[in-house]
Amino acid sequence: MIRVALFLVALALAAMASCMTTTAPLTTTAHQAAPAASPLSQKTVAWRLVLVHLSDSEAGLLPDDALPEVGGIARAQAIVLALVNRAGPDAVVVGVGDLFIPSPELMLELDGKSAVLQGNDKLSLQASALGNHELDLGEQFLADAIAGAAFPYLTATVQVKSGPLSKVLADVSGGTPWAQDIKGKLAPRAKVCVSASVVEGVCRGLTLGLVGATTEELRLISAGASANLVLPVDMAGVRAAVQAQVDALRNEGVRVIVLLSHLQGAAHERALIESGLVGVD
Repeated sequence: MIRVALFLVALALAAMASCMTTTAPLTTTAHQAAPAASPLSQKTVAWRLVLVHLSDSEAGLLPDDALPEVGGIARAQAIVLALVNRAGPDAVVVGVGDLFIPSPELMLELDGKSAVLQGNDKLSLQASALGNHELDLGEQFLADAIAGAAFPYLTATVQVKSGPLSKVLADVSGGTPWAQDIKGKLAPRAKVCVSASVVEGVCRGLTLGLVGATTEELRLISAGASANLVLPVDMAGVRAAVQAQVDALRNEGVRVIVLLSHLQGAAHERALIESGLVGVD
């Protein structure tokens, strides 16, 4: 049975090019600082962001005949496309993990590729957090699934030190990559250019930073997580791992940052905030 949550959030994001001292101004690119304020130039720059958010589709390939209100991937795709068409270029579509799970549906193949994974590629996702169920069939299956995906998977809390997943790691040592440039890769963070395109590495619209977080209890709930992976031991470790990626984005000039969190319950996300996480919108 598919379990899909779709949320439409319109955010009015504005920065005043004036004497603001408590909040750093938004910038239009990840590399270019905002121009210095002038007393004679009071200028407002505003962006609109529509966030379409989907999670826990698992392996719900087909509708459930017993529950007519629960659709499959085709219904989810129709809803996502309707929301994106309504929002226009201001829309960003993200996933928050558990996009597949061991099941007979996952083993169904079309043209040599899992039908569920092909369905995920049609959801217009620009990035997704790594959930726990993605690892249920082991690291090799996950590495192959990521490599064939039309979007990157993000997690700041799972460090890969060896094994199959090391072959799909994106390099972020030189700066945060654009999500469109690391399709089929695993990374701790990425960025998306909203309402515009990237030309020669520069976004003319709003640069949106994305950070992924996966539960620190991964080994307790997924047998596929081996010693190849390094995980935080508690919420303090989760906060430190996420904060490091948020800080990296802010140091690059990115001022709007969304956390794609798969921590197994809203209470855990609340604990993450209460533990001192800052810089996330």
